[in-house]
Amino acid sequence: MNKFQHLLWGSLFFIIGYVLIADVYPIKGMTFFLSFAICLTYAVIPDLDLSNSWIKKKLDIIVFILIIFLAIFFFIVNRKFIIPIAILLIVEVVLLFMKHRTILHSPITGIFLALPLYFLDPIYFAAAYVGFISHWAMDNVKLK
Repeated sequence: MNKFQHLLWGSLFFIIGYVLIADVYPIKGMTFFLSFAICLTYAVIPDLDLSNSWIKKKLDIIVFILIIFLAIFFFIVNRKFIIPIAILLIVEVVLLFMKHRTILHSPITGIFLALPLYFLDPIYFAAAYVGFISHWAMDNVKLK
């Protein structure tokens, strides 16, 4: 599947999830839009292990810009900025050697990747996991 298909299925999964929980846990305003954006982002995250994927190309640009800014802060402000630089470089190297549809295409990985959002708002965690699962499900379902 390509990014548009994953985004479409992520949207559908989000709408279904929203309809199912709207009576019990209504999501309104900015929380709704942030949840939807998180869901769509996580719907394409499993393809980070593909070097030519849309999400990987965007990540590479973001990481490059972050490293430049962090390096400036490292030299000017505080030497502790070497830690996030190292983490970003390690993530990039790990993604280079990762095979497609291995660890990033696991529902358990989805939980770990979405877990930090739980501490912001549990609904963000749920939206992230719904997006991740939409990707996983559509890659594992044989549609004819």
